[in-house]
Amino acid sequence: QILLVGQFRDSTLVNDDIAPAVNNVNLHGFYSSFSSQDGALNWWKAIESLHGKEGVYLTKSFPSKDQIILIGSFADSIVIENDTIVSREKSKDAIIINSGSSGSVNWVNFISGTLDDEAHSLLIDENDHIFVSGHYASPFLKTDYDTPDSLFTASNKGGTDLFMSRYSTDGQLNWLQTTGGRGDERISESELFGEQIIVSGYYSDSLVWGDNTVTTKGAADKDLFMGYMDSEGAYTYIKTLTGTGNSHEE
Repeated sequence: QILLVGQFRDSTLVNDDIAPAVNNVNLHGFYSSFSSQDGALNWWKAIESLHGKEGVYLTKSFPSKDQIILIGSFADSIVIENDTIVSREKSKDAIIINSGSSGSVNWVNFISGTLDDEAHSLLIDENDHIFVSGHYASPFLKTDYDTPDSLFTASNKGGTDLFMSRYSTDGQLNWLQTTGGRGDERISESELFGEQIIVSGYYSDSLVWGDNTVTTKGAADKDLFMGYMDSEGAYTYIKTLTGTGNSHEE
């Protein structure tokens, strides 16, 4: 099957049928499946945003055996299969959704704090480990709304920092790593190479990666990085691509 995820306002046209939204102001999310043989629609699911113009933003999807994993972010409150979910402090929370091959949701997990936290990168390895990465502005992160021991002290080093995490197929968090520097950091993409996870993006001013710290030529510069980790979340090494100063590489 071919998966398609995205956003819509007001209503959307699905195979000549109008799929209306709850309101025409907020940004709603959808995920859908099409036949790889003839492009016919198999099913279409909406995630409704109840409040907030930023609403739902789905960034990646990945089919794995009889499961589909989706990641993204949402603000304020959303409805997934008649369940209402409210973000912390009405800010953006990162969201991970596991659905069956028919689109029915199996579980939903979050990475959240008091400010904006977003998931941007998704990987699934041959052992069905789910790797989710993104950035956060919150002074700490929580990975489950209801479990007291899911609070992770993740002191923000300045601006937005990075998080990398691994889940099992039942939604259990295996590990969570956070890092950053004095400026803003973003993860754009990630990839698996054997037992190594490579995350790429940009940083400003400085970035701590395990025992290594890299810096830009100027505090306001932005440089590219590729950070390497093993599948257990241990930092290995980092490579950077820098400019000549007063430059932005993203």
